[in-house]
Amino acid sequence: MKGDLIIMPDAKKLNLTTARRLSVFLAVFYFALCAPPSHSAEVLQEITVKEGDTLWSISNFYLKDPRRWPDILKHNPRLSNDPNIVLPGMRIQVPIYLIKEHLRAAHLVYILQDVRFRRRQEAEWKRAWTNMELYEDDGVRTLEKSQAQVKLPSGEVLRLFENSLLIVKPEKMEDQAELLAGEVRSSKTKIITAETVVKPQITAKSEAPDFKTKIKADKTTLVEVYKGVIDVTAQGKTVTVSEGFGTEVKFRDSPSAPLRLPDMPDLKIDARDAKAQASRDGKLEISIAVPDAGYMPSPGGRQHQSGARMEKTSGEGEEQKSAGRILGSAVKKYRLQVSTSQAFVSISHEETKDLTSKISLDFTRLGLPDGLYYWRVSYIDQLGFEGRYSEPRAFTVDVTPPPLEVYSPEDGAEYDTEFVYVEGKTEAGVALTVNDVPTNVEADGKFLYAILAKEGVVKIKISVADATGNATSAERTVMKVKKGTAAKRVFKPLTAVGQKAASTVTLPIAILTISVIVGVILIIVRP
Repeated sequence: MKGDLIIMPDAKKLNLTTARRLSVFLAVFYFALCAPPSHSAEVLQEITVKEGDTLWSISNFYLKDPRRWPDILKHNPRLSNDPNIVLPGMRIQVPIYLIKEHLRAAHLVYILQDVRFRRRQEAEWKRAWTNMELYEDDGVRTLEKSQAQVKLPSGEVLRLFENSLLIVKPEKMEDQAELLAGEVRSSKTKIITAETVVKPQITAKSEAPDFKTKIKADKTTLVEVYKGVIDVTAQGKTVTVSEGFGTEVKFRDSPSAPLRLPDMPDLKIDARDAKAQASRDGKLEISIAVPDAGYMPSPGGRQHQSGARMEKTSGEGEEQKSAGRILGSAVKKYRLQVSTSQAFVSISHEETKDLTSKISLDFTRLGLPDGLYYWRVSYIDQLGFEGRYSEPRAFTVDVTPPPLEVYSPEDGAEYDTEFVYVEGKTEAGVALTVNDVPTNVEADGKFLYAILAKEGVVKIKISVADATGNATSAERTVMKVKKGTAAKRVFKPLTAVGQKAASTVTLPIAILTISVIVGVILIIVRP
């Protein structure tokens, strides 16, 4: 019967667009059921689409499994669900766990001085540039007085100090990096040295760790913990280091028992305002309370295996008091940092020197441009452990003299007018004098002063000084001659400030002239 007849369309005549849409729907439905855990999808890498790229071509190039392209749609709602449509120069977010390991990119977000990079399987070190991409096993190297910051796919920023060498290794479930030389400061990234693994303990309730890993010239690894808890493993032994402590791992040895880090520096600054002092003579004197070697408590009362010795006591019963204490390492050096950022995101200057009772911060030597800066200091002990930095303190560098433009009079000119006008422009808020007489400066920096001069040579000195003592001066020499004989006449001031200045001089003289005339008339008519 016709009512029971089922008519199937010819597959060859099936509309291609309909088939494509059907396949897309099935793919999205399938991969939605196989979605990865939410914690993995939170880590994204930004990919810039090149000309002619489609979602399918990007998936083929970047993804370990190109069939996972529907997962990209979840993080980029503006994309079409047709993977064959050309994308118009977009930037898309891709879950890091989907991307091939060697294509996972970190970025070099900050460079100070001379920083180099090297691609994996290449021998040549080349000069790096800001925001360049770094891939699996790429190296970053900082030279003397240089620093770098590497932003990993997870968003964490590794801070690399001078004379350091770091190999970037973004992994599937966690970031890690290999430190071959120097020192790096990190938070959640696992740091690997020649024989040591430094792994932060990360829990949902704990705050982000903050620690530094350092390799000394003798291949000793130092780990300093400023926040959180870190596990340090070497030679099959793991030592847990908590906040305020560090551990020393000698080459081919196990980690030492934790040692307390040097205390935060106790700083004293001159009572004079640092801003004014820094600007006047280009120097700032910082007094430091030099710490004694002191005795520091050891976790669990165990003696440190590397260089620490037990406190010697002589009083009765003192042996019990000293059983849980060790002699700390003496502070030998300090590190000074200067930055334009209160969070010290970027470093303008850094130096490490032997500890003395005073630090002289010479801005003229540093060559810092004018602006607001912050400085801080940390202690470094004889083992190389570095303690916390002092609280940032602000200072202002202002060593640039204020500008001074003198429009009139012209040097060497002759004037036969009643007044010689001194007119020009500087910056607002400065103190200006003309021949040592204080002169008003308008809000826009303009000034005008009228000199009632006698015939002959007239010398004029204009001086301007800002609040920090920086000064600029200019001199003019003109000739005041008899009326009608001048080779050049001064122009009347046209500006509002000029009219105001002229009136302040002319009015008193007019009153004086009228008074004299009235007095003469009274004398004549007086009986």
